[in-house]
Amino acid sequence: MPENLVDDIGLDIWPASGILCRFLTDHPAFAKIATSVLELGAGLLAALLGEASLTLSDYDPQVLDVLQQNLDANGLSGRGRVQQIDWKRWRGDPDFGRFDLLLGADLLYASTIVKDFVEVLKLLLDPRGVFLMAHQTRRSIVLDPKTRIPRLEDFDEPLERFKKIAKEAGMHLRELLVVKPETPGSMSDGEFCVLAVGWERSDLESLPL
Repeated sequence: MPENLVDDIGLDIWPASGILCRFLTDHPAFAKIATSVLELGAGLLAALLGEASLTLSDYDPQVLDVLQQNLDANGLSGRGRVQQIDWKRWRGDPDFGRFDLLLGADLLYASTIVKDFVEVLKLLLDPRGVFLMAHQTRRSIVLDPKTRIPRLEDFDEPLERFKKIAKEAGMHLRELLVVKPETPGSMSDGEFCVLAVGWERSDLESLPL
């Protein structure tokens, strides 16, 4: 990896990505139901899914170059492609289509990106599709107005905002997995969860778990 890219956020391996990898290896039936897979903020997790067509996305051109190198190095360039998607600017492409399985991990890093992210989901998720998202709960440290002592907020603001806006858009959510961290991180880092998001509640209830 080029030295000047080491600190790029898109080139880090974030903790929730391991949780999502483990979830998919523990539930191989997802490989049978997925024909088109888009990984948002991608690594190569989607390659676990059998013979499905793969699209790996990010917004940073440098990260996209690394994704293409990963496809080539793993012999996946024949069934995979790389696509730039900037959540704040991307509003669909008639030639791009929709996907029956979206994957993402540690995507909700700030409340300010949530509304744009949901807009992208609305354009990419097939009417019968499912979005699997792994997330590590993080609560900000704030100053208690009464005691003037630092404490954790009562909730993960980006995650709760995502749930609210997704539901307002007509989506349904189902919590599939909750995992406590194996090693303690910072004070604000909490448990991991895997959520399923889709347009039809019945599709979430019939997932191959």
